[in-house]
Amino acid sequence: MNTIKTVDLWTEQNENHIECFSGAFVDGFENGDIPFDTYKVIRNGNCIITSNRNDLNISNKHNAIVFYKNGVPTRLMVINKNTDIDNCIDTALNQSFNSSTLNELFCKLSIKRYDIDLVQQPVHNGSNKKDEIDVGSCDRPSLLNCMLEGCYTQSDTDYGKSNSDSNYHFIPDIFIQYDFATDTEEFKIEHRCAFLNENMTRIIPLQENSLLNIDEISNQFIQDNKGGITMKFYVGSGMKNCKLVNYYAKLLKENGWEQTYDWVKNVSDDISKDDMIKYASLESQGIVDSDVVIILLPAGRGAHIELGMAMALNKKIFLCSATTEEFNIENTVAFYELSKVTQLVGEALDNVKKILELK
Repeated sequence: MNTIKTVDLWTEQNENHIECFSGAFVDGFENGDIPFDTYKVIRNGNCIITSNRNDLNISNKHNAIVFYKNGVPTRLMVINKNTDIDNCIDTALNQSFNSSTLNELFCKLSIKRYDIDLVQQPVHNGSNKKDEIDVGSCDRPSLLNCMLEGCYTQSDTDYGKSNSDSNYHFIPDIFIQYDFATDTEEFKIEHRCAFLNENMTRIIPLQENSLLNIDEISNQFIQDNKGGITMKFYVGSGMKNCKLVNYYAKLLKENGWEQTYDWVKNVSDDISKDDMIKYASLESQGIVDSDVVIILLPAGRGAHIELGMAMALNKKIFLCSATTEEFNIENTVAFYELSKVTQLVGEALDNVKKILELK
């Protein structure tokens, strides 16, 4: 079975998302081009979507349409389980196109449709459908430029000119993978970086193995971030150090740094086990999203687990203490001595000045 590692990928955000169908069916025809000559509707097939971000809700899809040109897949649309596919296709084909409808153009070009049923039981990934994020997977430079300017496609149609939030920031260490097998091919689409809008309602993940120069894009935007936009930090410590954690965060934010998560706001005597699980997930994501992890000593078990996560993720780590006592041989921990860890001893203001030198 042929494995497809990059393709023009469309993801239906909500059930019966007419705009997504309309765009997928019309995109590419506007300039006299023919982006596909056949499409295959696939029912009851699992598209498994995995991510390393707990705060991104992208649910598995259970139907799809594969678009072909000369027998080669050129476009893949993955669709929600309960979407009325036939009605959405009919609506897409009845949209106005030039002086007629898209359906008339398809008839003129003899574009063929096939239907199959894979008869698979649905597999779910636990994503919250109510908070489903809009995914615009990108596989080519020209499309990326349009998306970052606020459009959904390169198309000159009304759909292509639809505006979305155009204020995006670059995420270099994300992972999103689509796995979908049809009766004739297997799609395995990986993304390892992305652009995310400020409201976290739309994400543009960049496809590996595509025409995009991922290394060049990553180097450009990471350098931009370090050159004047922001450095992201997480401060961990024990609950007895809440005021000190807030002071470090205040100093760093005053210098233009961004705090990925403020756990101090959740400290309370009235906290349930469910709350603890929720906060642990948020704190973990805060470490994942950070460039720098700062641990204020003395710290408890939770902060040391966070230290271990930061080490595993190869974050820049600072261990800060007001005195040398925490680093004395009778008190120190072997992991404190690793080369990836920087020990800082002194008052908060002096330590923060040294941390800022990283920039």
